[in-house]
Amino acid sequence: MGMKSFWDLIFLVSIGMIGKVLGTVAGALYLGFGFPDAICLGLLLNVMGHYHLLGATNAIEVGVLDRTGFLLNVLCVLTTIVYIPWVSVLIVKQQRSKYGKQKLTLQLINPELRLRMIVCAQDPHHVPSMIKIIEATKGEPTWEGLVVHAMDLVELTERAAATLTYGLGTEAVEVSDETIVEMRQQITAAFDAYLAENGDRISLRRLLVISNYSNMHQDVCNAAQDAVSTLIIMPFHKKQRVDGTLDYGNAELRNVNKKVLLNAPCSVGILVDRGLSGTTSISTSLSETFNVGVVFIGGADDREALCYVGRIGGCPNVMLTVIRFLVDSWVEAATATTVVTRRYNRYFKIARRRNPSTSGNYLLNTSRNMEEIRLDNECFFDFCERNIENGRVSFVEKYVSSGSQTIATLRDFQEENSFNLYIVGLAGRGSSMLRAEMSNWQECPELGPLGDNLTASDFSFGASVLIIQQHNPQRQAEENLIQDDF
Repeated sequence: MGMKSFWDLIFLVSIGMIGKVLGTVAGALYLGFGFPDAICLGLLLNVMGHYHLLGATNAIEVGVLDRTGFLLNVLCVLTTIVYIPWVSVLIVKQQRSKYGKQKLTLQLINPELRLRMIVCAQDPHHVPSMIKIIEATKGEPTWEGLVVHAMDLVELTERAAATLTYGLGTEAVEVSDETIVEMRQQITAAFDAYLAENGDRISLRRLLVISNYSNMHQDVCNAAQDAVSTLIIMPFHKKQRVDGTLDYGNAELRNVNKKVLLNAPCSVGILVDRGLSGTTSISTSLSETFNVGVVFIGGADDREALCYVGRIGGCPNVMLTVIRFLVDSWVEAATATTVVTRRYNRYFKIARRRNPSTSGNYLLNTSRNMEEIRLDNECFFDFCERNIENGRVSFVEKYVSSGSQTIATLRDFQEENSFNLYIVGLAGRGSSMLRAEMSNWQECPELGPLGDNLTASDFSFGASVLIIQQHNPQRQAEENLIQDDF
């Protein structure tokens, strides 16, 4: 190839790239894309492939091109694809960098907008309760609904590994083990039956995670990152026995839950199922009204749980009772054992008169940060304002002086109301006197002090618990640093 052929190659590549890339960049900028994104898009659309090689081959066979022209066309095609791996890596790094800086929490999302969530199940036993949660999370009929990724968690054993087949596309890995296939078919049948009867405003996609328990959390977190999910709901590692107590559970699944809580790119909920789906069929249980108790003490996780409840409050079959615990500064026995129940119109008028920035004057808890108190009040008042016309929401205010009084009060509430589900935050302010005492007898710290007590066998046999942790990249980075140092 002489110099003339070399300059012909440069001319062909330059004309193609300048025309296609500049045209794409101009159109992308007009549509509001950033300049780096427009450049990457133009380079990707400039790719030439099999069709161009086929055309050059046909041209040389009929005598239109000589060997030099054919070689120029091949080199031109190679020039337009050689940079694609670097462009792809740049796009992935850029998007993951943006995603890592985002704080994907329910508190930042309008409840009327579409929510993206992942629900995980290890066997068909987890599915009915997950369906109940999905149905309640849909909210009011006028809301946009949900994008649900239903994920099966399967352990990668030697038997399962022998039946794996690798393909292309979304189903890159398939497993033909009879036990796993039957389990997945049962789960799929349950979701299909639900969608056929009540699947409006729900877009559901089935996912499979098959890996060792030591790495399973990475697949869950990667799936949440790819789906831009705002919430992951994991099943508790213990199941309820016939007598109402919880079994010893799967220790490996417990470790998966702990790692997901630590590394998840979004908020996480752990569902302790104690008969949430009931004993009836799925279709019947969806039409039944069930009572939900929400405990609000304070802190980021409690605020996240309250924002999630804002979606559930729109479900016609849910009766909500929001219980807010405040510190009884005077520790008067009469005040500490009195439950004051008010409808919103009365409670909100009184609460709104108080300045959130000075709300610590009547809480008088020096261990609480004033900024956290302000955020708690703003979140709670905003929740009240959104549910002012919702007759399904009741508000209860309780003054207590210790964690034991908090648990005793909730036990009395359970006897009076028979809640089917409690929704609580994983952990509030670490120095809160209403939680500090509960930490002394924790059995499962990954549920938080309050969630661990609500799932105890001496509390209730019929109340399920959903524990929610708000996504906080800074907290995750600090915990990872502590673990690395250790």
